[in-house]
Amino acid sequence: MCGLFGYIGNSAAVSKDVLNKVSDSLKHRGPDDSGLLQNSDFALGFRRLSIIDLSPHGHQPMSSADNLHHLVFNGEIYNHLELKTQYLEKNICLKGHTDTEILLNLLINKNEALLPLLNGMFAFSYINKIKNTFLLARDRLGVKPLYYAVQNNTLYFASELPALLDFGLRRDIDTIALNRYVRFGHISPPQTIFKNIFKLEPGHYIKGSLERATELTKTQWWELPLEENYSKTESQWLSYIDDILCDATQIRLISDVPVGLFLSGGLDSSLVAHYASSQTRFNKPKAFSVIFNEREYNEYDIAQSVAAAKKLDLVTIKVQANSLSELDLIINNVGEPLSDASLVNQYNLSKEARRHAIVFLSGDGGDEAFCGYDEYVRMYGLRNSIGLLSFSGRILYPLLKTVLKFDSNLKQQLSKFSAGPACVGAVVRNNFFDPILEQLLEKPYRIKESTIYEQALEDWKKTKGLPFVKRMQLFDYKNYLEPQVLVKVDRATMANSIENRSPFLDYRVVEAALTIPNSFNVASTKGKLLLRKLAAKHLPAVVSNAPKKGFGLPVKRWIDDSIRKRLVLLNIENGHNIWNMNMFNKIIYSNSHSRDLSAIFWRILIFETWYKDFFKPKGL
Repeated sequence: MCGLFGYIGNSAAVSKDVLNKVSDSLKHRGPDDSGLLQNSDFALGFRRLSIIDLSPHGHQPMSSADNLHHLVFNGEIYNHLELKTQYLEKNICLKGHTDTEILLNLLINKNEALLPLLNGMFAFSYINKIKNTFLLARDRLGVKPLYYAVQNNTLYFASELPALLDFGLRRDIDTIALNRYVRFGHISPPQTIFKNIFKLEPGHYIKGSLERATELTKTQWWELPLEENYSKTESQWLSYIDDILCDATQIRLISDVPVGLFLSGGLDSSLVAHYASSQTRFNKPKAFSVIFNEREYNEYDIAQSVAAAKKLDLVTIKVQANSLSELDLIINNVGEPLSDASLVNQYNLSKEARRHAIVFLSGDGGDEAFCGYDEYVRMYGLRNSIGLLSFSGRILYPLLKTVLKFDSNLKQQLSKFSAGPACVGAVVRNNFFDPILEQLLEKPYRIKESTIYEQALEDWKKTKGLPFVKRMQLFDYKNYLEPQVLVKVDRATMANSIENRSPFLDYRVVEAALTIPNSFNVASTKGKLLLRKLAAKHLPAVVSNAPKKGFGLPVKRWIDDSIRKRLVLLNIENGHNIWNMNMFNKIIYSNSHSRDLSAIFWRILIFETWYKDFFKPKGL
């Protein structure tokens, strides 16, 4: 796990001082080593967090013996030893045992044809001087980030947005991205909050010529499976998932540095704890869990039961209101507004965990794969009533929207179902049609409603014909998992120089899970049916029977007068005119909401915090 950066094209546009500044911006991602290779037509830079082969043989940028091939690579290739055996000639002499060196040699032979053979999380830039070409690629699910921009006849790229901006790129807010942030709480690729700066989409690569660096060819090399497999019985699926989750966990324990576990007490991380503790090849990892003063947010008792049953040492980390003290730093590392409040949890957990280990396993991705979200369960129960609910919404919402209070919960729900049966599944877990958010921006910043939803609804329409909940799962992989969950986890962990690995993001697990018929995974009262059965087999009974809690912050409890004052002062200091101040003040000051508006309050707070970091001169 590391940080990479570079450019291809006009070398005169980038000085050594600028490259050093970009490198320093990524130091938290790689505090152990740094490297820079600058030629007349490209530069590659790297910050290393040493995980596999701690020797100088892992130094990057890594070049071939003839100095005609160059690579910077962030991530892990879990099957690199198998690929070495299968595809590299025995007479090739490797200097060390890093996956980077094996990846470089494989790219020399296969170029982009290698990508489907890789099992891992990765983003890389590969230069082939023989063919005078370059290749930028990102893993299937987007676990590892990669940002890029074309300006000044040059292609710039980096692992994080703040580092990319340090090349001196323009910082113009993209109005479409702003509207999408307000509605969704995040910004999905390829957009970023800035105009003409992009994220490479998961499962995509970009190719080009060193001589024509701005002429990019982008290709999708992997797609989520779009069909269900009815050939297996429930017991066969159970056995198969058990086996691949076990293997996916154990290959993620390979490391030359200490390994730990993020154990929330939820179903996913508890199963990872089981698989990690049941192997005999490696030492048992230490487990880490968050604890709140607010008991309804705690799963500590379950985490404690799992740790005791699996004979794991458990370290607890307390998160409370003063944990917001580093919010500026946390948001700065993300580089654009992200309103997932559990980012604070993940950051504080990672900060403490770094004292004990460098690599951590987690349960991220289990909800999308195995129908864990409450909305899946609710919509599965309502799947035969979608048409009626949509019809009711379309009739009642226009009649009642001017009568109901601005913060009416009924008003919000009716607005969602007014979307119609063709897209209500995409709407139900998002704020596409939200009467408050529709009015939150000042009029000059508002855009056509259809433009806001265009990209997301296109993803929804691609799955037409599949079972309803299956469509919701596929939608969330593209429009929630990557832009919110994976961004949160990567930035919070890497800000503290640790690597996070999740077995549920193994592509074999994902491809299998998405072909399992929904009836094996979800019922009208609960989800994750298969995982619950695995938990009943491997874990204390309290795990399989526990309701889902998530990893959120008690934001509603923490919003007090001091937080309100902080937000108001931020807004005044920032001096922009983005918000409709009438709606802004209603959200900030009203204490009598029939609908919980803390998530919207948090969304505004995050934006103002981000705006100050990226647009206001430091020290003023």
